[in-house]
Amino acid sequence: MDSQQQFERLVTFVFRYFDIHEKGRVPAGVLGSMLRSLGQVWSFAEIVQVVDKQGEREITLFDFQSLARKKRAAELQSLNKSKQKKKNSLNALSALGDSVADPFPGLSLAEIEELRVCFSLLDPDGTQVCARNEIEQILTCLGEQLSPADVQQLFLLERLEGKQFLNFDEFARLCERI
Repeated sequence: MDSQQQFERLVTFVFRYFDIHEKGRVPAGVLGSMLRSLGQVWSFAEIVQVVDKQGEREITLFDFQSLARKKRAAELQSLNKSKQKKKNSLNALSALGDSVADPFPGLSLAEIEELRVCFSLLDPDGTQVCARNEIEQILTCLGEQLSPADVQQLFLLERLEGKQFLNFDEFARLCERI
């Protein structure tokens, strides 16, 4: 059974689970829960728009299948675009070869991406800098659980001892040493 068939069976199962009166219709009010049961994330506005467009208070299996398929197709298309974009970036980097210095030779591309995600969590406002005390706290609590003295030594090694805010490159260089 391929993934599309599995998805169709899951859609039917979820619909029947919510169709407690076995009428072949479910109240529009449970549509969000049904879609989340499929692992799909719909905003409240999207759900309201669908219900308003249908002009009905109930959803049929056919309606539900159609909505779930469209959302899945859009998610797969977005995922494929993202994969292609990443592949193009990697191809461009490999085409440049040794002409571009690797800014973090001790880190793989996957590790750099993981660090970018971590950094973005420390920088929710998107200012491109993180407070030193937050980074120190994380380095002493997570992963290797460095001592405060070890963290201070890291900052000294990277010549960051006087800085109160670090950008991503500085953060990555610190993590590269761990």
